[in-house]
Amino acid sequence: MQWDRARCWSAGPVPALSGYVLGIRPTAPGYRHWVVAPQPGYLRFAQGEAPTPRGPIASRWRRGGHSFKLTVSAPRGTSGVVELPLLRRPRKVLRDGKVVWSRGRRAGKRGKRRGGVIKFRKVAGQHTFLVR
Repeated sequence: MQWDRARCWSAGPVPALSGYVLGIRPTAPGYRHWVVAPQPGYLRFAQGEAPTPRGPIASRWRRGGHSFKLTVSAPRGTSGVVELPLLRRPRKVLRDGKVVWSRGRRAGKRGKRRGGVIKFRKVAGQHTFLVR
């Protein structure tokens, strides 16, 4: 009986880690579509991956000072939404080194601010986002 309780309890932290701290959640069967929306809380760094039928989806983020850096990697045949938390008032948001948001305005067609996040839709492959 004790073993069953321990096993049930230990299954809870893994989905919480990938679904909230890393932010990886499916939005369609088999992770064909997904969302990566990290919830850093007071943490400074997290990295990990969620296994899918097509291969792993990875999320790695680091925050420090006034910046937040997120790298997302997804397998072929999948696409999703990336939500960057705006921990402070951002001056710039970069996607793969290119400015996509500057001083509260979009600097391109991608990225939409909704509340305390900037959302990027139709993300596929590997990308690095930087909020500073």
